[in-house]
Amino acid sequence: MPNHCHIGHLQLASLIVRLLVGCLFVVSAIAKLWGVDSFEVYLYSFAFFPLSISLVAARVVIVAELLLGITFLIGAWQTVTSVVASLLLLVFNVFLCYALIIQRHDSCQCVGQIVSISPTWSLVKNSVLLLLTLFLTRHPHHSIRPRWWIWLPISVGVTATIFILSVPDCWMFGSSHEAYN
Repeated sequence: MPNHCHIGHLQLASLIVRLLVGCLFVVSAIAKLWGVDSFEVYLYSFAFFPLSISLVAARVVIVAELLLGITFLIGAWQTVTSVVASLLLLVFNVFLCYALIIQRHDSCQCVGQIVSISPTWSLVKNSVLLLLTLFLTRHPHHSIRPRWWIWLPISVGVTATIFILSVPDCWMFGSSHEAYN
């Protein structure tokens, strides 16, 4: 009997963690979309890419976070979703470590303009999220596997919606616009 209760508590914990992580990814994506201009400028300020690529990269991050959040919330492909989220969080953490190394302490726009969070605190937040996603890789809660013909339109719809709601300026004005020269 105690073993059965332990499994029940573990499944409940997994469900709560999955929903919490999913909500955080969705909120983060929506917050970034709401203040996408600030997020674009922040990415561009590191001079990794030209402005036109930074504008698109900002939306790709938003799409990835939103799709991961939705996937966590519906409980689809939990192990794969947890691994992909863990990898994304590792990339974010490497980026934040770089920001700290070069003495950037301004808001990382990790939750858009809703909360001004420093790279240090975002690194802590992402590390906690990383631990939670690693927990989910070991203890998935009733994972479902939606059919591709259901998930593909959802993915395309989310991606199209993000790019329609906030079209990158370089798409509207083209590369010949003086702001991009």
